[in-house]
Amino acid sequence: MSILIKHSLAAIMAVVSAIQTWEVLPAIHRTLMKKENADAGELAKLQRRELILLRVNLILSALILGATAFARTS
Repeated sequence: MSILIKHSLAAIMAVVSAIQTWEVLPAIHRTLMKKENADAGELAKLQRRELILLRVNLILSALILGATAFARTS
């Protein structure tokens, strides 16, 4: 059961990373390319979203390590 949980968490982690890589980071780059027309509020919102995704990935990685440890003891 813990292996199934571990693989499920890894799949969720891959989705979160994909959202960050292909959605949030390009949006940040597009906003920064506008230079004088860049909306500071939009940029701050995107940076908060990136930070949330990074924290979610950190939590998921800790849970994956926990599931691995649990699987090894079972």
